[in-house]
Amino acid sequence: MDVKRYSISKEDGKISGINHAYKYGLGLYWESAQVALRRIPKEIAEVLCLHIFSINDNGEVKYFTPSKFGKVYSKEEL
Repeated sequence: MDVKRYSISKEDGKISGINHAYKYGLGLYWESAQVALRRIPKEIAEVLCLHIFSINDNGEVKYFTPSKFGKVYSKEEL
């Protein structure tokens, strides 16, 4: 999958690369995090700078970066 995002400079109108200044996160219950981590492609998560925070029944939070997307995780890993 070839996914790219570009931004246009306000000064000269040239196209530049991805702006990694913003990071977006989803805080999800562990069951929903399993589905999101499995279904969201790694390439899309990297372009969008999307991160997932998985919360279990004990209130513990685990942090998943875009490089960990696209894999299947068990309940113990979340």
